[in-house]
Amino acid sequence: MPQMINCPYCGKLTDPNLDNCPHCGGYMRSRPEHPRRRRGAGERQTCPNCHALVQDGDIICVACGTNLLTGQKIVEEKKETAKASRNVSLWMLVALGIIAAAIILVLVLLLIFTRDVVAKAAELGRQGRVVEAVSILEKRVEKHPDDARARFELGKLQWQARQYQAAAAAFEAVSEQAPKNLDAALFTVLCLAEADDERSQRRQVEALERAAAEYPANGEVWHLLALARGVNNDITGQIDAFETVLKLDPANARAKAHLGMVQALGGDYDGAERYLNEALRDNPGDADSVAAAGFVAGLQGNEAVAVERLEQAAATTSTPIASLAETQLGLIRIAQGRPGEALAHLEGAVNARRDRPSVRFFYGLALEAAGRSDEAWDQFEGLAKEEGPYAAEASVRLAQLALERGDTTTARNALDRAERLGNQTAALYTLRGRLHVALGEDNAAQDAFKKAIRADGAYAPARLERGLLFIKNQVFNEGARELKRYLELVDADLPDARADAVRVVIEQLGESNRAPVRPRTPAAGARRTL
Repeated sequence: MPQMINCPYCGKLTDPNLDNCPHCGGYMRSRPEHPRRRRGAGERQTCPNCHALVQDGDIICVACGTNLLTGQKIVEEKKETAKASRNVSLWMLVALGIIAAAIILVLVLLLIFTRDVVAKAAELGRQGRVVEAVSILEKRVEKHPDDARARFELGKLQWQARQYQAAAAAFEAVSEQAPKNLDAALFTVLCLAEADDERSQRRQVEALERAAAEYPANGEVWHLLALARGVNNDITGQIDAFETVLKLDPANARAKAHLGMVQALGGDYDGAERYLNEALRDNPGDADSVAAAGFVAGLQGNEAVAVERLEQAAATTSTPIASLAETQLGLIRIAQGRPGEALAHLEGAVNARRDRPSVRFFYGLALEAAGRSDEAWDQFEGLAKEEGPYAAEASVRLAQLALERGDTTTARNALDRAERLGNQTAALYTLRGRLHVALGEDNAAQDAFKKAIRADGAYAPARLERGLLFIKNQVFNEGARELKRYLELVDADLPDARADAVRVVIEQLGESNRAPVRPRTPAAGARRTL
């Protein structure tokens, strides 16, 4: 075994016969000196790479990191690796940037595309191509139900096309998606008001309650909520809402006027008078306050004051309250038996608000009372066919006119329609009884009159018709009793009450008690218009 020596560079044991130390790579054998230069003792060496001075026995150049034994630069390897790493990171950043830019571009294009669709539909609407615009937005909303902007524009176009229920649904969806969108809530109410049915009235309240929850300090929202609750006969909720309005704005004369009306409807006439006086004091010329005072006076039976106030309100033709005042004046004149004056008021109201079924119905009543039955027939028939608000009531009136003409087929169809629409009033059952009498179905007629009396025992026409039927069947005592009850219930001053004719019949029955002779037809003349 060869003798081992210590490496002069690293000090580790190594074979002296090797050219290089296996541990550090140092030369083990002496190398011939450079032919042109001999190094003297103690002379320093230089790094072959950077030519910096190095000490005898150094292995690594402290200046550049070169291995003095192998000539290999260790730092360069590390720098190359780091450089490669940096290159990879740079490319990754570039790639990520491109991806992010692509995503942003797609989103921008999508936004532009969406806005272009809505803008295009809006432009078509302005050009009068509403059907085409609605179709575009309906497809958009079907694919993207969360697109509130498209829904809102769709609602506006449907409103323009008088598709009130569809428009209300669109605005309602926007209101539910974005409760803070006050415009959506108010448009919902506006559309539902045009629909004017019970379900729409409930939805108005729901939409306004959402808006009031989001905007508790908005007095107009609370005022609208109060009015909507009133339409739904929620008197307590209506009073609460109006009181909230007055807390927000104590000087709000309109709210005081409306609250006064509500108090009157609830029977609190003292409270009503207090609020109305405050409203008129704060704003004497306010049409709402003046009209409210007229309505309340009418409820109290003070027709003279009611007419004076309502005529004053009706004179403000530029306000929506004017048509309501005209309508109320027309109803008062009908009740007074003055159909000509009633028509003068209601014609103005129906021309201003032909879209209101209530106004058209009252106009039909005035026409009927004035003897213009053909025109009244047209009004009632139109309302009945629409099957909207007042359709049932209009059907009952149409049946009345048909019976007077002897048109039993139209009368039966009209009564069937009214009953299908939920009308179960004493007037309907009384007319049903008259129809059976006209068809010779006396037993069915008697049952119908009984239903009418059960529905409303104070409904005078039912007593009259039942009494006449008893007399027809020679049940004189029962007939006389029903006719006497009729006279107790009816307002004898009404021109169509024919109280004198009924008294004559009762007297005839008293005289004929000893001989059961069937009375003559004057009894038929006692029949009053329902």
